[in-house]
Amino acid sequence: MSEKPPGIARTVLTTCLAGAAGGGIACLSVLLGVWIYRMSETGSAADWVSVACNIATVGIAWAAFKVARSWLPQLTTQEGYKEAIRLVNEQYIELGPESYLAGHAEKAMQAFRAVNEEDHPDRISACTTALDELLIALEAGYALQREIKEARFRLSTYGLTVAGRYEPDLTRMSCAFDDALDSSQWLLKLLSDDLRLRYEAKMPPLRYNSLNWSAIKLALRKTETAEGMEKQYQALMEHLSTMADNHTALFSHHPPVGRLFILKK
Repeated sequence: MSEKPPGIARTVLTTCLAGAAGGGIACLSVLLGVWIYRMSETGSAADWVSVACNIATVGIAWAAFKVARSWLPQLTTQEGYKEAIRLVNEQYIELGPESYLAGHAEKAMQAFRAVNEEDHPDRISACTTALDELLIALEAGYALQREIKEARFRLSTYGLTVAGRYEPDLTRMSCAFDDALDSSQWLLKLLSDDLRLRYEAKMPPLRYNSLNWSAIKLALRKTETAEGMEKQYQALMEHLSTMADNHTALFSHHPPVGRLFILKK
């Protein structure tokens, strides 16, 4: 994400060329004034020819400068829409109904339900694997969130913003995605704490005849823990459902990027 997009480099290059052309015009104008002053003193034919050539050079440089300035806004807008296309095709597409986060959260919950029903070593191992996969999916989700924010920032530098008719759906979709990430993180914490307690309950006591407090906590809080997990999971699924519904409302009619994003007024 730290690399500068190629479009920005081209825009900077065009700006530099326009500036260079303007600077060249200024320098040539100064030289032309000097030559005209010398002509008034010498009247040399060679000086007249030199002045005529430099007048032509100044004219060409001025024309190039005007053309470069007229191209710059159009080039900037084109690069902005290229950025918008990447945002839609590479980032927003991940917020649709087929969310990978939902699949990994469901797998983790199924593993928890199984181990909560029977505390078997194989089920604990399966739960560990499911939580590792949920963690990877959550990290990928936060990376996607950063990419979207950075892309939206770049669009604003190009002068592009979301069209008014699409802004409500896009805002709700983005907010639901952020809420889903937070809910996933909290669900992962709850599941991880429960799994850690189960591993501790399997450990032999430090002293002979001492109580296994981890096993006692598991037994006493079994129902309460399960209810808390299910409540958090349902909150996550509601956020993902809201995200998917607004994604469908936004993109089901395949709006052109030129209508989805418009130039700021």
